[in-house]
Amino acid sequence: MEKLPPCIISFGASFVHSFYSSKGIKLDSFSFSIVSEEKCLNYISSLSANKATGLDGIPSRFIRDSALVIAHPLSHTVNLPIIQGAVPNDLKSARVVPLFKKITKQKLATTVLFLSYVFYLKF
Repeated sequence: MEKLPPCIISFGASFVHSFYSSKGIKLDSFSFSIVSEEKCLNYISSLSANKATGLDGIPSRFIRDSALVIAHPLSHTVNLPIIQGAVPNDLKSARVVPLFKKITKQKLATTVLFLSYVFYLKF
């Protein structure tokens, strides 16, 4: 038997399905596709030079300025997990920064539901 995500166990499958359906999200509508070198180059070239660094500490200006050199290896790096069907652990990290604001009970429930699903995927 396939292991169910914690949110489905806690809220019930019908609740989870109706919740996402009410938001216009179709089940199994998410997919990955191969990224071409040209698409990667266009994306890198459109990066804003004023954005903060990511987890790697590389400034976006440096990435944008080196777009012609790194587009091919970067597209290969992005496509490899899609082709192999496995994502390396180093690519599964994220920096989570809480943004405090007024929140309704419904949004709080949605956030908890989403976070429980993310933690299920992580572990």
